[in-house]
Amino acid sequence: MTASLLTHADHALRDAVLVALRNHPHVDASDIAVAARGGVITLTGNVNPCSEQLEAERATRQVEGVRAVAVDLTVRLSAERTDTDIAADADRALSMGRTSPTPIQAIVRHAVLTLVGTVPTLFDRVMAERAVQSVHGVRTLRNHVVVSAPAYAPIGPPDVVTDVVDECC
Repeated sequence: MTASLLTHADHALRDAVLVALRNHPHVDASDIAVAARGGVITLTGNVNPCSEQLEAERATRQVEGVRAVAVDLTVRLSAERTDTDIAADADRALSMGRTSPTPIQAIVRHAVLTLVGTVPTLFDRVMAERAVQSVHGVRTLRNHVVVSAPAYAPIGPPDVVTDVVDECC
């Protein structure tokens, strides 16, 4: 990408993202570079820990005009941890923050933490991800937890819902 192809809007968007990253309390933007082209933002550089990578992405998505985000951030760790250490910490974090009786498993391979399992609600899925976001040593977090409940479920007992549907139709 050459400077001559960038528009004023690209420069303004890049600057807005940089401001958002610098003002975010959980992001050290000193080692993050931002590129913008047509509403697509690319974040490159280094962060520590993995939660900072997620926060940088979230802060970028909240900037008006951002259409897509490419996250090419590398998680650098001051002290490498084993997958076993990471898995144990993730399991502990999931156990403490458990909102659902359904267990969620943490699988770790090469510091990539993957959450798997099935939960009844989207809230449970989000809470599981939040529980492990700050586990030290995680380079990438993948949430593959499946929500088993349908997106729409009738409110109230089935006979009440049927009565209401019969009356209005």
